[in-house]
Amino acid sequence: MTNEADKVAQHVADVLKEHGFRKKHRTWHRGANGVIQVLNLQASQWNQHDFYCNLALYLTDLGDLASPPEYKCHIRRRTDTADIPGMIRFALAWFDERKTVTGIRERFHSGDLDAIVTGEAQSFLRGDS
Repeated sequence: MTNEADKVAQHVADVLKEHGFRKKHRTWHRGANGVIQVLNLQASQWNQHDFYCNLALYLTDLGDLASPPEYKCHIRRRTDTADIPGMIRFALAWFDERKTVTGIRERFHSGDLDAIVTGEAQSFLRGDS
């Protein structure tokens, strides 16, 4: 990581730690209620001041990973911004609205999940056998 990315990652780590997230490299995890919330900070390869924030949800009913990487999660989305505090506020609000399987299922059925959902997770959220 660049020095700029190190500074951003430290700021993100300080804030997310206050909210119960654990850090592993540039990825943070927080789990409860059958959902592991994952935030991955990715530096842009073109501009050292731009970052992507990959947000993801891992449904523990569908897997047994304790600290899943973002790309193995069942529900994923990305934000990009130069406004790191705004990005963190967005991420925390997005996670708070999707902190239980029941809440995720309700958003899925209303079309308000605002993310890419794997086929396996779609079947689970629909209640397919």
